[in-house]
Amino acid sequence: MAKVRKVAATPTAVAWIGVADDDERRLQLSLRRPGGAFTRALTPDQSGEPAFDVAAAGAGGRQLVAWPAHERSTRRIQLLTLDPSGTVSEPRWLTGTERGATSPALAMAADGTGVVAWLDGMPSGIVTAAGVAQDGAAGPARRSTPSPARRAA
Repeated sequence: MAKVRKVAATPTAVAWIGVADDDERRLQLSLRRPGGAFTRALTPDQSGEPAFDVAAAGAGGRQLVAWPAHERSTRRIQLLTLDPSGTVSEPRWLTGTERGATSPALAMAADGTGVVAWLDGMPSGIVTAAGVAQDGAAGPARRSTPSPARRAA
């Protein structure tokens, strides 16, 4: 990939959206090895064409990476996990095709559980989140309930 757009880092991995000379986009990863060196760029299998956004979080050698990708006319969120041995999971869709989704954010606890959040609906939407188990399985998505803006007392 000739160009890089949007990068995210964890303690043991770096993820970015690579762009080829013909404008093809792919999520790419580099894993940190013991001693601090990083691997050559890896391009995992993925569906759709990534948008210029990526989020990453990690703890205890386990990493989560999420990004929006265009699938036909809908932007959806994908998630993959990297385990401490460097094995990269198959990416999986977290969102359906009913509405566009964007702006993923991730957090991970020391025990390897995490949460992934995104905006459900485009260009603006409802904050939606799902828990992520230690095995990388995402739980059901829960949409936030909008409330009127209030000033702090």
